[in-house]
Amino acid sequence: MKRKPFNTKGLTLIELILTLALFGLITMIVYPMLGFTYRTTNIQLKESNQRNEVRVVSNHLKNDIEYSNAIDVVDPNTLEIINSKGEQISYYMKDNGGPDSYLVRESDTTTAFKDITGIEFELLNNHLVDAKLFTDVANGKFTAFKIYRWNMKIENPNSPIDLKEYIISNSVFVFVNQIEVFGTPYIYGDNATAIFRNGLEITGGEISNSYIYVDGDVSLKGNATLGNSDETSMIYVSGEIKGSGNTNIYGEVLTGEEFEFPKIKIPPLKATSWYIENGYSPNTEPTDSMKFFGDNIIIDEDASDVIIVSNSTNKDEVSIRIRNKIDVSGILFAPGSIVEIDDATFRGLIIAKSVHLKNKADVTFEMVEMDDLPF
Repeated sequence: MKRKPFNTKGLTLIELILTLALFGLITMIVYPMLGFTYRTTNIQLKESNQRNEVRVVSNHLKNDIEYSNAIDVVDPNTLEIINSKGEQISYYMKDNGGPDSYLVRESDTTTAFKDITGIEFELLNNHLVDAKLFTDVANGKFTAFKIYRWNMKIENPNSPIDLKEYIISNSVFVFVNQIEVFGTPYIYGDNATAIFRNGLEITGGEISNSYIYVDGDVSLKGNATLGNSDETSMIYVSGEIKGSGNTNIYGEVLTGEEFEFPKIKIPPLKATSWYIENGYSPNTEPTDSMKFFGDNIIIDEDASDVIIVSNSTNKDEVSIRIRNKIDVSGILFAPGSIVEIDDATFRGLIIAKSVHLKNKADVTFEMVEMDDLPF
């Protein structure tokens, strides 16, 4: 059998050109993909390192602050702490303001966090540190979180001036002897305080405050919720806590002898002459910036920055009533009677002997003007 000889001619010029062209085309396609993959991998690795440092720093801050003896925000970029052991700890930016700034934690040892390129601290009410950790200052990329000082005890005021300062410094926006909740109302105060002097009973609805003080027992029924859903609330209860149905309590709960309940009382009215001299009127027509002083009032129109004072001494009478899906802001003061909010929204400060919240009532903390308090 005759065999054909092998082809010993090799590649022709055309075949070589086609091969090189094909190789070049493949390279043009693959090289950018490899470059993209490399860049993506580096970005992902950098972001992973940044997330890890944010986690480490947040854990350090949490451990240092939660049971600290003292904290001081020297400036937005510097935090000084005396921890529970009496040790001094500092957080500050190294080469602050430069392109290569980074966070430093200094105690008995110094730790640098090169991926944290900026930080902002804010001290709220001496109970809470608000922190922002920046990983990209130029593009405003940061992680924000709040850290509470669990062992803080509020100062108990012993004079009218102290009471005003107490309300301001602790962002008190609900201060009542008794509260009754019907339907699905919502009481919300971020970094704010609610005080209930004669126990608390909720059937449905939600009280979501950073600080909740209840002198007496707490009874939760239905779908009632007490505390912020992120579990950052501090809840102080002098009595027992009972719950039934689909109820929830979020946050740190202290009971009995673990804390001292604020020794403050509902303040009394001033003299009638003071209200007249300061522009208060018995006119019940709702208007913005109105000052009402009288027996009772019904507000069923939107009104902002109001000061409503009831001189009723009938503890069973609803003397201030807000209703009909409206929005009202300001101060409600009824030291001897009842404030009722029915399917309406109120923002500001409520001080009353009793408060009734009905249907979808919404009470939200809002800082009010404290220079002219009606008590």
